[in-house]
Amino acid sequence: MKEKSIFSSLQSSNAPICEHAGTKEALFSEFGTYYAGVLLYHEIKKLKSNVVGIAGSKYGGLPLAVATSIIFIEHSEENKTLTPLGIRSPDTLVRRKKLVEGARNLETNAPVVLVDDVIDSGETAKKMLSALQQEKFNVVAAFFLVARNAESSDIANKLGCYSKILFTMNDIVKK
Repeated sequence: MKEKSIFSSLQSSNAPICEHAGTKEALFSEFGTYYAGVLLYHEIKKLKSNVVGIAGSKYGGLPLAVATSIIFIEHSEENKTLTPLGIRSPDTLVRRKKLVEGARNLETNAPVVLVDDVIDSGETAKKMLSALQQEKFNVVAAFFLVARNAESSDIANKLGCYSKILFTMNDIVKK
């Protein structure tokens, strides 16, 4: 399934897809989050690795990780599941000991993907990647729904794993 065709159908449905597209965060509606999960499901299925986890930050990536995990349960022919993982900000570790939550049943070096709603300067992506590596995960890919600017693509390509940006801001914002 092509991501542009799904996005075109979202735009023509008159459903609220993206609110506040001009702000730093692209906040997707429930409908948009579901279809973003469908897009990510198809992208992850293309990977050669047997991915067992999907990780994202609290606000942007974790809702996408959970939606994608549910899509895997609904649509996977092999009864494959993905464990959603929440990545904490390092400054919240005063009371908590783990940077990555939800990983109880995953083995060391488990193949996971990183997801986030937006990539801009790449700082958040680098911190999340570092947190996953500190917790001994093998990050095989990083997916971003939206690139904020032209430099975002170059930044994503320098993360050290396969990366893909699904849309640009021009794709999202209706003219």
